[in-house]
Amino acid sequence: MSDVGVIGSLADRNWRPFLVGLFGLVTMLSAVGCSKDRSGEVASVGTVAGLRYLNASVAASDRGEFLAAMAYADSALAVGAAPSDVQFRKGRILFDLGRLDEAEAAYLNVVRETPAYVGVWHNLGNVSYRRNQFREALTRYGREYDVSPAARPLHALGGTYAELGVADSAYAAFRRAIE
Repeated sequence: MSDVGVIGSLADRNWRPFLVGLFGLVTMLSAVGCSKDRSGEVASVGTVAGLRYLNASVAASDRGEFLAAMAYADSALAVGAAPSDVQFRKGRILFDLGRLDEAEAAYLNVVRETPAYVGVWHNLGNVSYRRNQFREALTRYGREYDVSPAARPLHALGGTYAELGVADSAYAAFRRAIE
């Protein structure tokens, strides 16, 4: 059977709604963040209803509807979403609104509850960077790399070193990010 035949037969079975839903779930989970307990194992992300509200919060933020996004985050907590996921989401909304002190407080709540929460140290670094507190941003991006060794915190480290005029360290971080 040709590739066209396989694709055609999938379309005939009306797989599109399933695939769109699956894509939405994967997108939502990557946008929400990932709770990990102190051992580094993925922790519970709460109820299905909580995830739906968190997904709705992400979608509302993407549309620039920040009040609705915050309301969906509150609803997620009310129906059993993991508190760290809700605080992380609120931090993202507040950061987008430029309310850096409140965003930082939300992210620090996540750190207190789930220190190895993937993305939280990176976002704390972004708060520091936006405040032009570049040394603190370096520390926070470094903590993110310790939690989740990936290209993203290395890229942030490189950009921050470049902002500080430390070209050799910026080059080394960017180089590690692409390896």
